[in-house]
Amino acid sequence: MLLHLIEHCGRVVGKEELLNHLWHGRVVSEGVLARSVMQARKAIGDEGGEEALIKTIHKVGYRFVGSLLPAAAAPLPSATQQRRVAVLPIENRTGETRFDWISLGLAALVCNALSGRVALAVVDLNLMLFELGQLPADMGSREKADALRQRLGADCVLQSVLRWQGNALWLAYQCTGEVEAGPAGTLRGDEPSEMALRMAAEVAQGLCPQGAVPLVPESQDPFVNQVIGRGTQLAAQYQFRAAAKFFEVVLELEPRNSAAQLEYLRSLTNGEDPRALEVGTALLSQAREVGDERLQAIVHLALGHALLMGETRGAIPNAVDHLAQSIRSASAVGAPDILVRARLGQAMALRLQGDVPRAEAALNALHHELSTVGGSRLHLSLVKDNLAVVEAEQGHLLKARNLLDEVLLLNRAHGLRSAASLTLMNLARINAGLGCLALARSQAAESEQGFDSLQQPHAAASIAEAAAEVYGELGLVRDLDRVLERLAPLCERAGLPPKSQWLTARARREMCAGRAEAAGALFKRTVAMAQRSQAHLRLRYRQLWRLEMSLRFGDVVAAEARLAQLAELPAVLINGELQSAMARARAALAFRLGHAEQALKHLEDAVSLAPAGRWRAMALMDAAWMDLTAGRTGQAQMRLRALSPWLDEHPLGRALNGQSSNGRFVLPHTSTAADIEWLLPSLR
Repeated sequence: MLLHLIEHCGRVVGKEELLNHLWHGRVVSEGVLARSVMQARKAIGDEGGEEALIKTIHKVGYRFVGSLLPAAAAPLPSATQQRRVAVLPIENRTGETRFDWISLGLAALVCNALSGRVALAVVDLNLMLFELGQLPADMGSREKADALRQRLGADCVLQSVLRWQGNALWLAYQCTGEVEAGPAGTLRGDEPSEMALRMAAEVAQGLCPQGAVPLVPESQDPFVNQVIGRGTQLAAQYQFRAAAKFFEVVLELEPRNSAAQLEYLRSLTNGEDPRALEVGTALLSQAREVGDERLQAIVHLALGHALLMGETRGAIPNAVDHLAQSIRSASAVGAPDILVRARLGQAMALRLQGDVPRAEAALNALHHELSTVGGSRLHLSLVKDNLAVVEAEQGHLLKARNLLDEVLLLNRAHGLRSAASLTLMNLARINAGLGCLALARSQAAESEQGFDSLQQPHAAASIAEAAAEVYGELGLVRDLDRVLERLAPLCERAGLPPKSQWLTARARREMCAGRAEAAGALFKRTVAMAQRSQAHLRLRYRQLWRLEMSLRFGDVVAAEARLAQLAELPAVLINGELQSAMARARAALAFRLGHAEQALKHLEDAVSLAPAGRWRAMALMDAAWMDLTAGRTGQAQMRLRALSPWLDEHPLGRALNGQSSNGRFVLPHTSTAADIEWLLPSLR
């Protein structure tokens, strides 16, 4: 009760919301709720009828009105109380392709079985694969185990081989530690999944002999375990839709099989299937019934990420709630891998809520811990990737570019083509913002080489939005059309709602083509989606593009209305980039109304407010153009000196530089100067 009120201290929490949150749909009276509020007040000394901390809002609900001090993020749990185990893919030496699924399928079964032991912390399979990909293919098994143990911070590494011996299958395994040899043995059997579960039981017994309880597999049906293994293998290969179908088969046979439910949820979440929310909610209720804190941490994490990508009503604040719950549960059970991902997700949610400074602080703290205390390079790469986005949104483009360069090296080193494709397009967007347009175009073209490896609509939509910004800046409509055509099958997949990033890319394409009505309709949809999900950051930038569209097409009335709407959005006044863009829009409006001096003053404000990047460059070029029209060639040249490389690579910059150098002002009409044409009606 108290925790929920504090987490939502910025608003009134309704009685129905509290009843649903605390009693999960069970029918209880308002008297029970009132007693809970009384106990919460008593716990924090808010007694005597003054309601100094928890205020009753008559007939509505309650609100926490006390002051809060910022708390430090939950630290990564120490590994001293648990033995950290990494399970390697099971090697298939049977010579038969029908057993190829065991490599990751059986490894996942073993991971799930070992995760049931409180004394064991099992390394996430994806983290293990990421680090395994960095090692030489010809490295010996002992050297490989030692290298992975160091990279993953594991106490031991489990290696195993399946082979035929006579007419029977044999599964040999060895658990390698730093000093002493761990559990080892050979199992004989007929069915691989049953043998893998026996191996997990023997390893658990060997690693935790004191007070060990025998592992009991969730399902005794070999067929069920084999189907789970095959589905997990597909999921590890990013074939999430196919994997989900395997788990659906299991759940028809065993509806409460939590291992299958969890893998089904992960596949739906990674595949961005809207059913993830329903499946996750049901599994969370089941985990609470049995008191499985670790499962709750995983499910809260999955639900948080599903909400971040799903753009449903209230998605972002709900994601924040789930991720906070995941952090608490992961801290309680000592699950560092889950904790890192939950904290990363929380930073992403803060950013989408528009609280970029807090998101940056959270990411920097996580980056410091992973760099100094130790952590997976995959996690470090994800943190750097998100930190680069945050730095770019605050105008720190050079820092963002350096971070993305590091991320790109890691992506390439591990053969992560889809991730490299997204990173390259984001690099192209940042370089376009710095005026390095030739490099931006080259990186955007290189990004397209990885399109065939894309599996997730969210990544494809993000690439489309970045491509629209890069190619739109250059006026390369055909290149943008090619990108959108290639990404359309993934972004417009049947049964899935389109992502707002995809709609934004299409809107900007319509804007480049001069189709105001079509662009306006698409922008309107993206704004509604951001409002519905409470993604304030997206709302700001999409309202900004609507404003620029109105200016470009000469709709002064709409531009004035949208400028006023943008000024009212949360945290706009502390964002230099947005403030600069708004000042430039005011200059355009003043110019259209014939107030040249006022327009120039607004442009100078835009220059002073903007960090280095596109908006500052555009404001300087606007002001230089006005100086040239007024015969102030020297002033124009002074403004343009601050614009390299824009003067060398941007079409409008080259034209302005040339005209200011020879003292004449005769700019040619050029469609590649689309971003400024609305301010230069004389060019038409």
